[in-house]
Amino acid sequence: MNKFFFALLFLLISHSSKCQNKEDSKANNILKIYTSIDEGLENPESVTSLDLSSKGLNALPDKIRLFINLETLVLTENKLEELPDYFSEFKYLKKIDLRYNNFIFFPGILTSISSLKEILLFGNSITAIPKNIDNLELLEILNLDENNISNLPQSMGKLTNLKELVLSRNKLTEIPETIKELTKLEYLNLDVNHLTSLPIHIGELISLKIFSLEANKLDILPSSFEELTKLEELYLEKNNFKNISESIFLLTNLKELDLHLNQISEIPVSIKNLKKIERLNLSGNSISIIPEEFFELQSLERLDIYNNSINYIPNSINKLNKIKNIVLTNNKITSFPESISELTNLKNLYISGNPILDSEVKKVKSLLPQCNIDFRK
Repeated sequence: MNKFFFALLFLLISHSSKCQNKEDSKANNILKIYTSIDEGLENPESVTSLDLSSKGLNALPDKIRLFINLETLVLTENKLEELPDYFSEFKYLKKIDLRYNNFIFFPGILTSISSLKEILLFGNSITAIPKNIDNLELLEILNLDENNISNLPQSMGKLTNLKELVLSRNKLTEIPETIKELTKLEYLNLDVNHLTSLPIHIGELISLKIFSLEANKLDILPSSFEELTKLEELYLEKNNFKNISESIFLLTNLKELDLHLNQISEIPVSIKNLKKIERLNLSGNSISIIPEEFFELQSLERLDIYNNSINYIPNSINKLNKIKNIVLTNNKITSFPESISELTNLKNLYISGNPILDSEVKKVKSLLPQCNIDFRK
């Protein structure tokens, strides 16, 4: 009886082990990233991920069409100008990476691959996006950074599954109103374009968490901006803002706000509403006064406010009990309050370029023995 039991147990374990080995082998094939066409041709149907980066390719060999189960194709840093028609046969393709090639036109064949979820095309010379881009109903990530795009088709608004849209370093002068329909969008980057305004209904991007608008020509935000209540990071540096829009202070989930290199002269008292702000950059403006209400930002960990005209630090600076880094370089500060000693989490204080006497610097160092104080005349 015992012999029979152990024999049966051995057979069960052996069968289970064989099944597991088969599953492991299958999983390994799925996870394997092929970097050679010849290697993949040994079992073309098993190839789901192919990386042909930096191969100096001017064109793609026909052999690639044998990989009918491709899900990820990486062709970055080649010399491609177009894609072959057989690409429409890749019915399972989810991600294509075409960064840093020689595309002048958006590869139109991609709009026939309805399975695509991610397209990376930055670092090319593309001038336009095709109107039938809306065929890509499943698309979640579209990155067209560093191209020559001057306008966007209205059909962009139909990419309703889009979560990440990067159009930085192009030549855009406006954004179509249909962008408001991208209600799943979480990350939008429009840095380094020629935008002078934003769509009136931009606030309908209800899922947006990160919005970057660096180096445009903006001087005002639409009233609907205050509806971007999920926004956590907002980058508005290098624009033409003369004041901080009150709509920003209604974005109570903001953790990072960058407004450096604008023309701002005043910090509104309503800044106190940004209770969750952790990183704030107001450098390179014309600010002379920090209001008392500013120091109610008790989540603040980093403050950059260098290259302004600040001449006075209030006693209430001690309320910034989480602050770790303060950059006050190139202002007009002559002294610090003794209450600064209560900033026990402060690690770095930058005060070079201020008219501070050596005796005052010595005092500050004694008040903040745990802190690295950078002072150079």
